Amino acid sequence: MLNGRNLNECTRNLGLSHYRLQMMKQSEINTVDPFHMMRAFLPNLKLEISTAGLPRSIK
Repeated sequence: MLNGRNLNECTRNLGLSHYRLQMMKQSEINTVDPFHMMRAFLPNLKLEISTAGLPRSIK
């Protein structure tokens, strides 16, 4: 079942895979999700600009 490897080798590999999956998910959250949010809010932003104009300052 372990194909000649001991249990420590298998659990170490699982930890690496879990760490790699965590890093990939965190990277997706930090890079891809903001882009999706921007695309989702874009129609609202365009509507706001068309009705109220561009803001002069943000306080």
